[in-house]
Amino acid sequence: MTQAIINKNALYRAIPAMDALLLIPQVIGLSRQYGKAWVKSLLADMQSRARSDISEAGSLPAWCNDESLTVDTLKSAIRRESRHSLTPVINLTGTVLHTNLGRARCAKRPLMRSAMSCETLPRWNSIWVPVNAATATAGSQSLSMS
Repeated sequence: MTQAIINKNALYRAIPAMDALLLIPQVIGLSRQYGKAWVKSLLADMQSRARSDISEAGSLPAWCNDESLTVDTLKSAIRRESRHSLTPVINLTGTVLHTNLGRARCAKRPLMRSAMSCETLPRWNSIWVPVNAATATAGSQSLSMS
């Protein structure tokens, strides 16, 4: 039991330190190209996965012992993380707004409630137009103004 704990502790100590990883020449180049903070976060994820591999499988990942494998693993993480997750879409917002294709008919009762709750209409030519809610009728195209 004690031997297993000692072996796991030795494996945890074998994970390269962040400072050592950031001093690898290829990692320095990747840091300049993609930004040090992002590369550092990817390296931290690699270290975290190495710790979980040790706790679950009791083995150290191969990249921990080889600089070239470390750089290759980092490059594949960069490729994986920098893939575009957005897909092309057709934006028909203007079509719906300007042709009324998407407009639903309003029921009379909610229309009257909204008309009665308004104290003013939107600005037209920088002039505020007051609404007389008592003379507003549902179904009329325009609201009476006082």
